[in-house]
Amino acid sequence: MTHTPSVLLLVCSDMMWISRCLATAQALGLKLISVRDADRLLAAAAEHRPSVVIFDLESADPATIIPEYKETGCPLPRWVAFGPHVARERLQAAAQAGCDPVLPRSRMAEEMAERFQEWTSGAPASESAE
Repeated sequence: MTHTPSVLLLVCSDMMWISRCLATAQALGLKLISVRDADRLLAAAAEHRPSVVIFDLESADPATIIPEYKETGCPLPRWVAFGPHVARERLQAAAQAGCDPVLPRSRMAEEMAERFQEWTSGAPASESAE
């Protein structure tokens, strides 16, 4: 079984970012599942088969989670990360772990809708309420 193209899985514990990401995904007609940690990520991935996993680097370390995910046998999603621009080591470590792209928070905020559409590669988008 392959993943569902329109499912994004967000690993984040920041309620403001979760809310922002959920609202954007809903406006685009996409499904976004939010989890707070690696254990919940693995369970949600097995159930929902996401096409994209988005890491908030303030909440999760892709370098430890991605290897665990690969061991599950689930289809591999696109790995994406965002974090504070001043956290250069964490941003670089996320890129080395396989995340592409790795974005500063400000850029993620500015480009979220476009990025979600790009990452879900043509998944159906509904009209935005903006």
